[in-house]
Amino acid sequence: MKRFKEYAIITTVGGIYYYLLEILWRGYSHWAMIIVGGISAALVYVINEKTDNICFFLRCIVGALGITVAELLSGIIVNIWLKLNIWDYSRLQYNLLGQISIRTSLLWFLLCVPAFAISYIVREIFKAKGETYGEEA
Repeated sequence: MKRFKEYAIITTVGGIYYYLLEILWRGYSHWAMIIVGGISAALVYVINEKTDNICFFLRCIVGALGITVAELLSGIIVNIWLKLNIWDYSRLQYNLLGQISIRTSLLWFLLCVPAFAISYIVREIFKAKGETYGEEA
């Protein structure tokens, strides 16, 4: 895939950014959150690219839903199956399996605003450099 570099940068930077953001928010994090954050960043990047013809508010809803699904799947793997107990939302109202909640989904919605802005800037940088933006292998 010719866009590997583009996605690798988004995934890496997004994962590190999320890890640091979580340390600022909660005071700690877990290395697995770099992976989850990176996957979420790549997902937001693709959502922003594929939905740029719909209003920004709806894009943020789609982004928040995508991140929530990624959080649920990763929570099932790392918290339930592997029993790493990285997070537990079971004390929050309207949670599912203690892995996702309405409250965190609303937070993902808000975080989509800067995430989409960063996504747009990165996409424009790759376009300006003429690096295979929009081409597939």
